[in-house]
Amino acid sequence: MKAIWQPVLDNAPWPSRDSPGAVVHRDHMWILGGFEMLGANQFGRLNDVWRSPDGIAWEQIGKAPWSARNLPGCVVYKDAIWMLGGFDGESSLSDIWRTDDGYRWDRVVERAPWGGRGAFGCAVHRDMIWVFGGVNWENELALGDIWCSDNGEHWDLVTEDPGWTERGMFPSLIWQDRIWMFGGGVYHDRGTNFSDVWSSCDGEHWD
Repeated sequence: MKAIWQPVLDNAPWPSRDSPGAVVHRDHMWILGGFEMLGANQFGRLNDVWRSPDGIAWEQIGKAPWSARNLPGCVVYKDAIWMLGGFDGESSLSDIWRTDDGYRWDRVVERAPWGGRGAFGCAVHRDMIWVFGGVNWENELALGDIWCSDNGEHWDLVTEDPGWTERGMFPSLIWQDRIWMFGGGVYHDRGTNFSDVWSSCDGEHWD
């Protein structure tokens, strides 16, 4: 079967960017923050929030109180958008924020116990938020630990040895009541990336 893609919008009203957060919440697509090229060797992070019901008409909600960042974890949990960690251009972050409507944000945690990281797996599974793998920028570390929380404030370390090699920059999703992870790489070693596929029903034991 040949996949057919159709252009929806050539130039969205939001500034060009990569690696923002993205979720679906209350019948809208949302993008949050990201990385913006400003010119030759000039760039910056963003903390703006946009939403759209159809990918064509976009509304800017405003700028969020969380620091500008890219490669955060973003999920919808208990009818709220959650923003976790990411990079601010100088350091890896571990703060956690939530919002019901995109306008009013509450900081749930200033420093989560899983430490500063970006480009990590983030998912909602069995009524908990999961954080796994990722990159700690300033220490040039690829990570492989697994954490979960049922409220975003208190976190449990599930395992530090899931069986897969430490990594970041991978897609993750939930399918058939399992967490899935695909490929990834080691950011500070551009020659190391992966083509393996892993899944887990409990976050601790991975196949």
